[in-house]
Amino acid sequence: MKITKRNHYNPCFWTALWNPDYFDSFIKGTSSKLGVREQMVYALSVKSGNIFHSKVDNIHFEKNLGMAEITFEASINFYKRYHPQEFEEFRKRNKPEDYPVFIDLEDLLTQLEKSRVYKNILLETIRNQTIITPFEKGALACFVYIQLLRGHAAMSSLLEWNAEIGKDKFEYFVLLRWALSNKKFLHAQIDPILLTRWVFYRMPADTFPLSDSPILIKGESVMVTLSPRLLLEILPEHALDEISWDIKEGIDKHKLEEFRRRTIGNTFREIIFSNKELLEEWRQTEEFEKRVSVISNMKSYNARVVKEKQELWQLNVFGNQNVSKTASKQKRPRRRK
Repeated sequence: MKITKRNHYNPCFWTALWNPDYFDSFIKGTSSKLGVREQMVYALSVKSGNIFHSKVDNIHFEKNLGMAEITFEASINFYKRYHPQEFEEFRKRNKPEDYPVFIDLEDLLTQLEKSRVYKNILLETIRNQTIITPFEKGALACFVYIQLLRGHAAMSSLLEWNAEIGKDKFEYFVLLRWALSNKKFLHAQIDPILLTRWVFYRMPADTFPLSDSPILIKGESVMVTLSPRLLLEILPEHALDEISWDIKEGIDKHKLEEFRRRTIGNTFREIIFSNKELLEEWRQTEEFEKRVSVISNMKSYNARVVKEKQELWQLNVFGNQNVSKTASKQKRPRRRK
């Protein structure tokens, strides 16, 4: 079995859009002729404080993140806890000499990236600079939740937490696969955000850099960087319909500053963008200087994430009351501009 040595938090076909030439080709429908992983972007490191030019294949990844060993003893304990009724049959079919075996998280990440949520809905939303149908809103809500879980902050923190409580790394990967395959579980996570107010901020030029953890949660709202020209904000307000959304042409200064603060404060590795000048402006800010200091002195992802009050287990920062109140309405979905 060939184990993937580098696991990307953000898919390369997505980060490549922060290369302006590639983005233009994508909008025109000719990007398939270009190599995704070879696309060059500028990256601002919160570890070194430096700006560098890099292929997207060399950013937003972790070495050996997805490789997990399963020992015979660990497999026995796992089956006892999760499949007690099948344990005896499992014990008969497995022998100590058959272990250790290895699993690779990259297989799950690849399946996700090939899914309709990523390859169709995400990319079509970027191309259209909005969603078109209620179905697309539901699918994009799935993307937001999945991308939160696979972001650098969440993945590193949860793996660290599992190790602290004595759980093997492979166990988290298995449970993650089970969770993302469970429609009932996914509905419970995404319904609270699906049925609230969404606002798309559309820009005519590149405006929004991308963090390694691009689901930006603070207080009661969520910002999601979708493309260099498209930002989604999810607000704790009841949607007028079961499913609706707003579109705003442009973004005001205060909202853009809030986006900058959230992006810098949510980054653990690099922030990428299409030009060096904007990243240089960000590097000169007080919040970036503080972030470099925080990351350079960080000894634990868990401690950092807890201190920053990140919502890692659930995206529901609004409360379940939004689901019950909004679900009782039977108005026809519509789009608002």
